[in-house]
Amino acid sequence: LFWSEGQPLASVPLSHYQITVNPSLPALPLFTLAGLVFARSGAAARLGALFTACFGGGALGTVAAAAVLCSFFTAFTGGSGVTILALGGLLLPLLRDAGVPERRGISLVTSASALGVLLAPSVPLIMYAIIARVPINTMFLAGLLPALVMVACLLVFGGYLRRGGIAPATPRPKADPRRALAAAWAARWEILAPVVAIGSLASGIATPTESAALTAAYALLTQAVAHRELSWPLLRRCLADCAQVIGGVMVILGMALGLTN
Repeated sequence: LFWSEGQPLASVPLSHYQITVNPSLPALPLFTLAGLVFARSGAAARLGALFTACFGGGALGTVAAAAVLCSFFTAFTGGSGVTILALGGLLLPLLRDAGVPERRGISLVTSASALGVLLAPSVPLIMYAIIARVPINTMFLAGLLPALVMVACLLVFGGYLRRGGIAPATPRPKADPRRALAAAWAARWEILAPVVAIGSLASGIATPTESAALTAAYALLTQAVAHRELSWPLLRRCLADCAQVIGGVMVILGMALGLTN
């Protein structure tokens, strides 16, 4: 392609260099690491219990809880694949027990997991802000309403709120404030993670990179000290996965910018 246009290949490494000197770049791997730590520990199970208690255990409540939880979790993991791996085994049995057919449950989990990329502090939002030179906190605010609208549209137009096709299930517990409070207390460290990430950035206390570093440190400390679920082998695996994900993103991004030039 470059040869046909008579253009030098130097635009590809030059585009990579332009990315590497961006001061907001370290926010990408740090937020990704925080999300992977939450995904690999028991945070998914605690958040699942919380959302199920809030929405109820019936078919409609479980469907709504699954959609919101997948979107919320993808905001931290930065990719739908990690969310599906972390939540698929947890949510599919709940959906099946609530009377949702298995194929329908799989479609809900995979579709909802792709919508969280619009929620802060998702990696695609940060990446777009870096390339478009838009303030990252502005991008975080701009993605909130579209993400909520897309989750609602998925549930309505995807037919997940219709009772047709949902098999009768055994009576399931309804939304219970006491159970929700108990689940919220168990998941209190995970609930505070968005407050740490977005609050430090929106208040102006921290830059995007500092906010990402603070979020990563918060994830490591809460899962290692508060819950005692983060071991050295698990941390090494999270670091390796983080390097793999961000390395792939950087290569794709550099090539895309090179081709654009």
